[in-house]
Amino acid sequence: MLRELNHQVERRDPLSQRALANRFNCSLGTINKAIDESLGKVTRRKSRVHQLSDRLIRKRLSAAKEVLREEILPERMQHLVTLDESWLFLDDCNKKSPICYVDAGDHVPENWTEVRHETFGPKIMTVGILTGLGPVDLIFVPSKLKIVRNSTGCFL
Repeated sequence: MLRELNHQVERRDPLSQRALANRFNCSLGTINKAIDESLGKVTRRKSRVHQLSDRLIRKRLSAAKEVLREEILPERMQHLVTLDESWLFLDDCNKKSPICYVDAGDHVPENWTEVRHETFGPKIMTVGILTGLGPVDLIFVPSKLKIVRNSTGCFL
């Protein structure tokens, strides 16, 4: 059973553990234990990616070229502006690490703990701006400033 189970779990798209339990006519716990202990495998999630068809890739490329041709003309570049805001946090660089390394099969000792605080460290909001003429210095937003969008989409 272990040889066949190993063959099943080494496939690119293996069956779920529940489907394997049904196939081998055993419990989910037995399959889980066999994969983990007997085969020495660990369960990891695959990365999620967005897949585009060839037709959609061509369509997006064509649309991007059209925008570049018609909208982003050299004489308009100096008026092109983009901005983004972000929080900058002051981290405690001397804090203890939240991770540790132990031998396979060993458990983390009970006295190895990570102390979690109820509050975050100090933070400040910054705004970065890029224009067609180059970047603008970072703008540090005062902590008591309230930013609200009005009906026209402008910020106050």
